[in-house]
Amino acid sequence: MLNHNFRLFFELDERDVIQCNNIESEIWSRLSKFENEFYLGNYLPQRLKVLEIYKKTGFLNPLTEGNLTDELKLRIANTAKQAREFYYASHSLPLLSKPILMMYTFEKLAELLVLTMFDLINYENHNNKKKFTHGLSYDEKESFPILVKSTGLFNSFHDCYENNSDIYTKLYSFRLEDLLRRNEKTTFYTDFHEETEINMINYYDLFNPKLYGYGILINSNQGKVKLHELDREFLFIFAISTLARYKVNTWSTILSGKESDIVIKINEYLQTVQSIFPNLILNNLLNDTHIFVPIGFMGKDKVAKIINDRFKHIDSY
Repeated sequence: MLNHNFRLFFELDERDVIQCNNIESEIWSRLSKFENEFYLGNYLPQRLKVLEIYKKTGFLNPLTEGNLTDELKLRIANTAKQAREFYYASHSLPLLSKPILMMYTFEKLAELLVLTMFDLINYENHNNKKKFTHGLSYDEKESFPILVKSTGLFNSFHDCYENNSDIYTKLYSFRLEDLLRRNEKTTFYTDFHEETEINMINYYDLFNPKLYGYGILINSNQGKVKLHELDREFLFIFAISTLARYKVNTWSTILSGKESDIVIKINEYLQTVQSIFPNLILNNLLNDTHIFVPIGFMGKDKVAKIINDRFKHIDSY
């Protein structure tokens, strides 16, 4: 059941709260700044100062001043534009086809974040690759069919917000049904505290990109593992887009609801991630906390309710 007694472990700064008429439109309006090369010319040097503080490491080399080229600015601008175009194009599609364009959206948003943190362009040039593969595979013969590979976009995306690389070095794999639910009693971790309650989570930690320690426990081929919400949402979209694109008869059967009710959970979680994922990407790009709420909702209790409402589908099962 949803925990309506939402608790914030940190004082909510009202400057983090952005009132708007349409949450998704406001998020994408702010992301559209990254389509402007002049804006990027000012943004990227400031971004390097942030990277110097957090010193993120991973499969790719960190971005440096020597990497801030016109090619990089153009690549970022085009990637941001494609993400927005794929996103809005997906709106008119029914669930049979929608996941395919949503996966393109998520890939472009992930690539956008990677391009502002790591030297992806030189890696591609030196390895004679036009682009990363997505770094995941789906094998329905496996008991945990969503497989993380040792290299790919997912790996470097994960490195943008997590310091632990086990998910791809140890080749974790997952099931769709586990990504859609939480156990009745789950342990949630952040850098500053550990709490064990029934369906309790500090969502403010999730929106704050400076914490980096947010995670939940999800079943995997290697037992329960800590999974960041961005990982979880990317894996979820990958799984349903693979079914929609390559296993369309299986996907159609799932959507029909004849054999199970999992389509209800899929549809509800999709409604959640299509606004939360871009929000989290924006926050990481700006290294700041932005929580979008409808106009007229202010104050700690009301904002907490809005956050709960945006996440209502995550905690429903």
